[in-house]
Amino acid sequence: MSAPVAPIRVVIADDAAGLRRLLCAVLSRDPGFEVVGEAGNGAEAVVAVSRTRPDVVLLDLAMPVMDGLEALPKITGVSPGTRVVVLSGFDAGQMEDEARALGAHAYLTKGLSPDELVAALRRAVHGRGHPGTPGPVTAHGEERETLLQTEDRFRLLLDEVVDYAIVMLDPDGMVASWNTGAHRITGHAAADVLGRHLRCFYPRAGAEPDLAERDLAEARERGRLETEGTRVRADGSRFWASCVVTLMRDDAGGLRGYAVVFHDISARRAAEQALETMASTDPLTGLPNRREFESRMAAVGRRRFAVLAIDLDHLKALNDGYGHETGDEALRVTARALRMGVRENDVVARVGGDEFAALLPDLTEAEALAAAERLRLGMHGVSVQRGQARISVGVASGEAGADPGLVLAAADEALYAAKAAGRDRCEVPSAGDGGSRRLGVSGWASVLDGLVAGSGMLSVFQPVVDLVSGRTAGYEALGRPAAGGPDADVEPLFAAAERLGYGRDLDWLCRRVALGEARTLPAGSTVFVNVGVSALLDPVHDVDQMLLLVGWAGRSPAEVVLEITEREIVLDLPRLGAVLAAYRRHGFRFAVDDVGEGHSTLEMLAAAVPEYLKISGRITRAAVEVGARSAIRAIVAFAAESGARVVAEGIETGADLQRMRDLGVELGQGFGLQRPAPAAAWANGWSVASGFR
Repeated sequence: MSAPVAPIRVVIADDAAGLRRLLCAVLSRDPGFEVVGEAGNGAEAVVAVSRTRPDVVLLDLAMPVMDGLEALPKITGVSPGTRVVVLSGFDAGQMEDEARALGAHAYLTKGLSPDELVAALRRAVHGRGHPGTPGPVTAHGEERETLLQTEDRFRLLLDEVVDYAIVMLDPDGMVASWNTGAHRITGHAAADVLGRHLRCFYPRAGAEPDLAERDLAEARERGRLETEGTRVRADGSRFWASCVVTLMRDDAGGLRGYAVVFHDISARRAAEQALETMASTDPLTGLPNRREFESRMAAVGRRRFAVLAIDLDHLKALNDGYGHETGDEALRVTARALRMGVRENDVVARVGGDEFAALLPDLTEAEALAAAERLRLGMHGVSVQRGQARISVGVASGEAGADPGLVLAAADEALYAAKAAGRDRCEVPSAGDGGSRRLGVSGWASVLDGLVAGSGMLSVFQPVVDLVSGRTAGYEALGRPAAGGPDADVEPLFAAAERLGYGRDLDWLCRRVALGEARTLPAGSTVFVNVGVSALLDPVHDVDQMLLLVGWAGRSPAEVVLEITEREIVLDLPRLGAVLAAYRRHGFRFAVDDVGEGHSTLEMLAAAVPEYLKISGRITRAAVEVGARSAIRAIVAFAAESGARVVAEGIETGADLQRMRDLGVELGQGFGLQRPAPAAAWANGWSVASGFR
């Protein structure tokens, strides 16, 4: 008696969920097959194959994230014994040649029957007529009728890959055929577009070049073109599409036509634009943020200009005495007053917690000082619910061609003088102040010398909480001067360190203190450790140094999340990606702090691909407004696409907590959940957050 033949193990990779379900149903009818995995894109297919090592992969070509042609060599690389059978909406031709060159064992076109598919898969695995191959299932009576109905549905769904438009063009670029997905996406009926040029899907060119012809020309030159751009529906409305144009040749090498696949990515585009807006706008005040202000300063060109460095006086006292809602109101009122008090072409930005800045083109120092005094006096007529809103202003100017960074540093120095003299006043840099002007906050130098040389820093730990269960999912280590308390404001300290060149030393000191004191946290806890970009890219303190530090602290790299702070612009994104990859090879994970504020740009997110995205506390608390809610939804959508987890910072009230839950945010931290405390406070293990009780 012969041993039973093992079923053929199959992974199905296609972005059309309905088609995947039908293929599973067809193969499950035959005892000779076992579906061991499914994937909705090429990247998922590679993962599924690496986990299951199937006999065969049924692979679509047109998929998001990673298409089939890109995934094919990766699949054969992770599982050389797996055979790849392409099931494509494209006719065999050049696409088949490309697929086979990349390692495909067979190329099938969508439209074949279930029996034909089953036979083709057997041939790919066993070869034609293999004696041990089970035969196809034969159905009788009602069972046969059911199978015929399934076959009809199979053909129908193959035609209706509704999320992608598949358009075949003749050599002149005229539409020769298309699928139902093209009708669904564009609204055109087949009779309306057959025989028309591809440009019928493009916006009217006007004086611009013919974009459709340009795309076809590039496809002829390169063989395959991938692009994104605006396309037009039958009703004239526009949508954003990703498009792949593939050149099709006949057996003699002549031009047979083109295969065009496009996908409506308007929702993704809207999310990206929302993130771009977030990256340049302060969500609380609506003003440009620090990143945008620095960009505007860099573009000032060869003209005279002045800079105002502005502080909202006693904001911490407002927050501590009346709560952050009062402080936030004062910030919003101040922002409106400053914006209304300058000229239309001036730039007012919020550049820090209580810090604003203004760029005033074409003004001398005297003119800028007069403008600053008008702003200061104007604040005396502004009312807030509690307390009062007053500002201190530092004023500096630069001649045409002056370094904007040095002018801003001079304004900062003047601002510190205004605050030291009693606040609610305007100052200009003092004469003979060139050295300290260049350094900005020179008064911090002796403090920083003592901290870096000695052991003047300690860490407190704030739990990162699961917003559904209330359980602690990790702890963020927060560096504090030993002379301050757990809630001390350290932003001025770190800002001064960056300006005075102590940034990397202070960063490394805080890492060492954080991991050393984390020894008393519960075993296996995830620890978030803040790192600056310049320190992360510093070759002196590379991944080997971090591994030594983690080993000294008795922790595994898998327990450490390096949280990239937003104090500086990331100039070398390829270098950042390479450094992060080196850390990840050892098990470290990454978070990006204050997404949407400061320097956490889309480009930075794309380079870092962080495992955690941390929403700024300002955005969290502003989620009562539609703009902040839209921004949070965009972050959640971005995280879902990239596989990251989202952490909302700054949760202070039950209302904040509920809004974050409603918006789909998974994790959170803030005073309303747990306040920062020394590691010993958390030594007894996982605790339900106070805000959940």
